[in-house]
Amino acid sequence: MIIAYFLWWYSSGWKKQFDGSRARLARIEDFFSVSQLAKTLFAPFHQYSANETGRGPSEALKAWFNRSFSRMFGFVVRTFTIMVGMFVLVLVCLVQITWLLFWPIIPLVPIIYVTLIVMGAL
Repeated sequence: MIIAYFLWWYSSGWKKQFDGSRARLARIEDFFSVSQLAKTLFAPFHQYSANETGRGPSEALKAWFNRSFSRMFGFVVRTFTIMVGMFVLVLVCLVQITWLLFWPIIPLVPIIYVTLIVMGAL
């Protein structure tokens, strides 16, 4: 039974952890939609744009300023969201890499702990 545990731990258990890490990163990328935000970086924010340009030059100028402001506001909001999303992605990626690197050592921790107690080091 102990051999089967270690066989699982170092084969399919490790693969399951790797697959879970990929799924977590995919969910975070989907939540922040970094690629979609990058594609629409200069689009008007929530499509708020004035299309009423038929009344005269002052209305056309007002509509142009409204569209420009909506694009600038959308750029700022999307840039901030992309930055936060990338920060979270990098942070989770580092945590997942650390977890995967420590995965092979975890079963040995109780053995090392007992050995240290027997030796009088703890």
